[in-house]
Amino acid sequence: MHISQIVKHHICLASSGFRHQNENPQVVGLGLKVHQAIPSKAEVDMLHWFGYSVSYERVFRIETQLAAAVLKQAAQNNGIYSQIA
Repeated sequence: MHISQIVKHHICLASSGFRHQNENPQVVGLGLKVHQAIPSKAEVDMLHWFGYSVSYERVFRIETQLAAAVLKQAAQNNGIYSQIA
């Protein structure tokens, strides 16, 4: 499964805990997508400086949370990850 598919599934869930209450979903999504396409701290932080993205550190924390959630669900489902929650 591609990380962008996982992001699309999880980032919109308010109860998921991946997005802070005051974070705009588009700003979070753009930071994740840019980091996926161009894994560069400088690029993500430049977009953050202009207000278009969350910081690189926040992108890294979200990616880590997403990976942990996928692994947790896979462990609960005998090694299978399903987008259906």
